[in-house]
Amino acid sequence: IFAAIAKDQEVPVESKDETSMPKTPVKVLNAAGVDGVATLARNALVNEGFIVSGVALAETVDDTTRILVDGTPEALEAAKALNKKFGFDAEIIEQPTDVQGVQLSVGSDRATAGFEPVTPDAVKATTRTASDSLCT
Repeated sequence: IFAAIAKDQEVPVESKDETSMPKTPVKVLNAAGVDGVATLARNALVNEGFIVSGVALAETVDDTTRILVDGTPEALEAAKALNKKFGFDAEIIEQPTDVQGVQLSVGSDRATAGFEPVTPDAVKATTRTASDSLCT
C-alpha cells in the first residue's frame, strides 16, 4: 500500500471476499420477544455472506444475545466472525449435544440496536491517487 502511495498509484481497495466467510450455517433464534427481530438479523447476516439455515422463536425470552455452538472448530470460527462482524460481544457457549452448527439467540439487548456491520469492510470506500483533489 505504501509503495503505491509513494509512486502516486491507485491503492487497491479490498473487496469483500465471500470465500473468507464461514461456511457453517447459522440458525437465528428470536429470544428478544420482539416480532421480526430474527428476520432482521437473518437479512443482515445473509447480506454479509453468512449462510443462514433458518429462523425460529426461542423457547424463552432473554435479555442477552448469546451464540451457541456445537464445539467444532468451524462453528467456533463462525461464532467469532459473528461477534466481530456485528459487534455483538455475545458470550459463545459450547453445547455439543443440543446445537448443530451455530445458533444466534438474539436477546432484547439487540432488539433495538440493529444489525449493522461494524468492521471496516462495511465502509464503502473509493480509491484515489495522491494527486486527486479532495476539495471541489
